[in-house]
Amino acid sequence: MGQPELIWAKQQWDTLSRLKLTLYQDEFERYTVLFRLLVLGGIYSDFCDAAWDEYSEPSYSYWAEPLELDPFTIGQLYARLPKWEADEEATEDAALEALAENQRATVVKALIRAFGSTSGLYDSLWKSRDQHEQGQEDATESDDDDVYDPDAPQMAAYSWVDGGCRRYR
Repeated sequence: MGQPELIWAKQQWDTLSRLKLTLYQDEFERYTVLFRLLVLGGIYSDFCDAAWDEYSEPSYSYWAEPLELDPFTIGQLYARLPKWEADEEATEDAALEALAENQRATVVKALIRAFGSTSGLYDSLWKSRDQHEQGQEDATESDDDDVYDPDAPQMAAYSWVDGGCRRYR
């Protein structure tokens, strides 16, 4: 209900666009851009787990269905990953997850740069629910007074963001 995660993801997609991380010149680059879109969902899902103890496994395959990604192209890109091994058998779902997760560090660094700090990114994630409930439009701006309070119960979530927003589970 309300889907604050979609609002947050759209706002951050606009941020990635401003940073030119949504541009591509060929089909492989287009897929990489789409993996960046998917990992926004993974970041939000993991934040919900860290902040509100609401665990839900990121569902890259489900999220990717409307994108109609070609399994052969996914396999080609998967074979380019540094940790790929020729004798490894992987499902399309596992390959898609690995490819999306491979973009996580790039996306997180870009968001931190756009927000000006780890605190700014944390603040946008934390306030995403409140902004939906209040009907606010722009979650990319943060007030310095409302940034992370080290004595607040949100320490685990802030630490997760400060640690680079890695997979939570």
